[in-house]
Amino acid sequence: MKKKLLAALLAAALLISGCGRGGEDGDAARDDVAENVQTTAGAGEAEELSMAYVPREIAFPPELKKCDSWTTLGDSIWLAGRDSQDGFLLAEYDTLSGSWRSFPLDTGEAHRPSIRCLSMAEDSFWLLLAEGRNQEDVENGLSLEELGYYVLSGSIDGSHSCIRVPFEGGASTETSMLSFSSLLALDSNRALLSTESSFFEIDRQLNILSQPEPDAEGCGAKVSIDGETWMQTRSGAWAPLDRTSLSLDMGRSIEAERLSGSSNAGHFLCRGDGALYAYDPASGEMAEIFKYIDVALDLDSLNNLAFFENSRGVFFYRQGSSLVEVSPKLVRERQTLRLLCFGNTGTQAYQHSLTGYDYSEAMMDAVIRFNNTDPERGRWTPGSSQTCCPIWTPTGS
Repeated sequence: MKKKLLAALLAAALLISGCGRGGEDGDAARDDVAENVQTTAGAGEAEELSMAYVPREIAFPPELKKCDSWTTLGDSIWLAGRDSQDGFLLAEYDTLSGSWRSFPLDTGEAHRPSIRCLSMAEDSFWLLLAEGRNQEDVENGLSLEELGYYVLSGSIDGSHSCIRVPFEGGASTETSMLSFSSLLALDSNRALLSTESSFFEIDRQLNILSQPEPDAEGCGAKVSIDGETWMQTRSGAWAPLDRTSLSLDMGRSIEAERLSGSSNAGHFLCRGDGALYAYDPASGEMAEIFKYIDVALDLDSLNNLAFFENSRGVFFYRQGSSLVEVSPKLVRERQTLRLLCFGNTGTQAYQHSLTGYDYSEAMMDAVIRFNNTDPERGRWTPGSSQTCCPIWTPTGS
């Protein structure tokens, strides 16, 4: 079924003559990665080249069949999920060496657990698990009150444990039905467990060490900048978390909208207008890095783009059962190909269209795949006509 694409999306997404090329602001945002720019094979000195961010798919290792949560530590991406036997697995991708390694996880006595979140600190990992039930459990009388939460923690190269959250005494009890939403690793021995509005500093044995009250929601947004955790305050500003006092350093707070994604290169990454931007807290200005449409490998990629930037200025995001690397490269100037479509003036939908033509999701997906699979060939961009005109038809559509 065809879906009308608004003019704003088409203008930002398809009417582009170069891959990932912005204006002067975009050029300034790329100065930091100039020394890491690669030249694609076959591009000679006599040819006119331009810098572009080029996506490349990196498949999960065979043992990782499904990823439920991911985070970063230094220049590594960590993913927690399931293996082929439906067991739990922790996998690391080193973005500098391009190597994988993985570790099996034992969830102990947790009943049908699911992963809520993964967090890393120093040489340790922390996972928040929530118990679940299926129809058979319901028929056997298992109630929601009997289900709980577990914290699975351990050393990356050592042992680990999976302990049910008890919270006996004054803080809470198992029957209080607290809903835990987040777990933030502080170091190898401490983590910050939170509900929607409360925080609990815990150790590996899940003893409550303190109940801090930072000016943030327990389920609020967090990003990592050079290994430092920044949290969004209740007022909407962003401030770094002091891992000793567990308070926010409001003296360094910044006002930034749509802050999203972590960086190990010291950048504050923001989303907006279909593009990723670098935010400068000193000037309050944002410089475009690249448009999402230029680094997506298919249409579904546009629905969930959460980026991580490593210390070399290379970006990564997760897509289904793979990672996508987005790196700056020098490529040949690309030829713009014009895509022409019919515009049916007789339909009611046409009367309300801002573009004058229809686009199916299948065609949109094919255009994205064509544009971004090979950085050396031309690019399709949309054209419009209210008369009979040629239409490019993607293979298999």
